[in-house]
Order: sequence, then structure tokens, then C-alpha cells
Amino acid sequence: MEGSSSDELDNVLLEFAGAPHTMSLTEAREIIETAGVTDTDAVFSKLLRATFLGLETDEGEFDYPAAEQTEKRARVLANKLERRSGREPRVTVHPAFRPYLGIKD
Repeated sequence: MEGSSSDELDNVLLEFAGAPHTMSLTEAREIIETAGVTDTDAVFSKLLRATFLGLETDEGEFDYPAAEQTEKRARVLANKLERRSGREPRVTVHPAFRPYLGIKD
């Protein structure tokens, strides 16, 4: 991830090991904080743009934004879903990373 050390990235990704594949935004942020990063928001954004995490933009549909503009769009759609559904946004770990991290589908 740009702007992050390789060790920091490894620590963050490994903290997701054994986690559920889909979780609330709060749960994902708590996992990131467990890795000892200082700027959770920046790291969360980097995980989205690296397509490690997808953001729920409609019921059961996740977007993996790889650029700033698509991330903004995904966040707007996630906020609208939150208002409609009455629950906080969810994220999911991209299926390609799940086997390595021991995340069950």
C-alpha cells in the first residue's frame, strides 16, 4: 500500500486471519487498530483501494473501489444503504485473500 511500510501492511492483513469474511465497518476498524496503526481511516481507505476489502453498496453487493473517485461513490452508496437498512455499513474480505488468511466462506 502506498505510504505504508511493508511491515505495517503485513501486520494489518494478518490481523484479519480467521476473521469472518463479512463484518461491520466497526469490526473492520477494530481489527485495523489491533495491528497498531495510528491512522485507521487512512489504512481502511488503502485496504479498499487495494481491493482487499469491499464495501457493501447494496444489500449483499460489495464494491471494491480501486481509485479515489470510485471509493467516494462506494462510500455514498454505503451511507444510503445504512439509512435504508438501519444498520451500519459492512465490508467483506476479497475472496482471493480468504484461503491464505484462513477465512471461511
